[in-house]
Amino acid sequence: MINLEKLITAGREAGLFAVGACSAQPFTDTKRILDERKKAGLHGNMQFTYRNPERSTEPARLLPDAKTLVVGALDYYLPESQTRTSSCISDPSGRQKSGDTQESDRQSYGFGNGAGGGRKRSGDAQELWDEQEPQARVAAYAQADYYTALRQGLEKIASILRATGYRAVVSADENSLVDRAVAHRAGIGWWGKSASILVPGAGSMVVLGAVVTNALVDYEKPDFLPDGCGPCRRCLDGCPTGAIVAPGVVDARKCLAWLLQLDGVFDPRFRVALGDRIYGCDDCTEVCPPNRVRFSRARRVSHQVQLRRSSEMKTSERKDNKQPQKDAQEPFLGNSLISGHRTESFSQQATQDADCPPPRPRNIHRTKSFSRQATQELFLENTSRVSVLGLLEASDAELMADYGRWYIPKRQARYLRRNALVVLGNVGDPSQPRVRAAVERALSDTDPLIVAHAIWCARRLELPFDVVGLKDDPIVAAEIERDVPQRADLL
Repeated sequence: MINLEKLITAGREAGLFAVGACSAQPFTDTKRILDERKKAGLHGNMQFTYRNPERSTEPARLLPDAKTLVVGALDYYLPESQTRTSSCISDPSGRQKSGDTQESDRQSYGFGNGAGGGRKRSGDAQELWDEQEPQARVAAYAQADYYTALRQGLEKIASILRATGYRAVVSADENSLVDRAVAHRAGIGWWGKSASILVPGAGSMVVLGAVVTNALVDYEKPDFLPDGCGPCRRCLDGCPTGAIVAPGVVDARKCLAWLLQLDGVFDPRFRVALGDRIYGCDDCTEVCPPNRVRFSRARRVSHQVQLRRSSEMKTSERKDNKQPQKDAQEPFLGNSLISGHRTESFSQQATQDADCPPPRPRNIHRTKSFSRQATQELFLENTSRVSVLGLLEASDAELMADYGRWYIPKRQARYLRRNALVVLGNVGDPSQPRVRAAVERALSDTDPLIVAHAIWCARRLELPFDVVGLKDDPIVAAEIERDVPQRADLL
């Protein structure tokens, strides 16, 4: 029998926000729901969740004699004020890391620049661009390789189990295990109306994974967390395409995050709604009250930090230059750490502001401390925006080297360009020469998929277009005939 507290400590030291455990019995209810929704067409040809429910709801498929699932959640929230954009990153001691050390950190967390070595990523938010250059948003959960850090945390737990003579298999970001259902059974969080798992103290801004083991772990049978959403329906009302068709039910055919990963022509009905999103969609996350509590708290603490820094600067100016100065420790806002301790629950006032009372779980194992250094390394290349023109100007090899960890349909760079052309049509300035040049290049492409979306982009930007050689292609011909909504800002 393995002591759960020992596993919790290992996960905590490796940076996991929450750790829990549950039985490895089949998830029969989850399988039934997946089958029903797939039959109703709600899967929208999505393969990740729906490909093989018989396998993903049976932990024994990963480990034949599985007895326990040890579940971990990694908090990925990082306020913009904490995003790493400078060329030097401070380590916890206050020293500046050298370029070589930073590159080592990036490689250790899967942030390497591929064959380009030190080359900046195509369209990277850290590149210098004109303020008017169109930029595209990357969803928060995809701004860094959070799953690499999650797997490393889970591997720490798995190594303890293996060292004791048991077998242990890590599953994260795979379709081999229904991670949200596993987290719910382990008492990590409750099912939100957005179909996400909401973890007390972190909201839905977590990535989930589990260790499947044949060890018996001495956990108390976790209680399912009570519903913390109450009458709130902000995610349903806030979805830009109405993809959340009922509490906890998502129609993938309308979900922008999925449409960006679907092959073929981007559904014309949702192109305008895509706005400036290039990968993923955060709308249901951003309107969720538990998440908004964190945003509000981060803004307040950030303001306090700024005031403190201003005060310290004024004080230091009055002191003798020879007198040693004490480095101020900045609270790390990305994981609600203030003075090295995690906030255990929503503050009463913040919760009232969010109109969402938090649940009070009895069997949740949350982190009380966090590895500051590991988290700093994790977010070295946090990128919230990319250059649309940079994406359209990059080669296939560059795009796949820089964004290959994203789910790109058929692993073909053409789909990144397809998505970029839709975004450019929504946010581009047709008076800019580089914008016009990018559209003209795409119109002369030999790939009908690119030409079709370039036509839509050109018409959306009210630019002239001429297609040579591909007018008879079905998708190009359909695009020429299609009605394109005009942009109000260009009228």
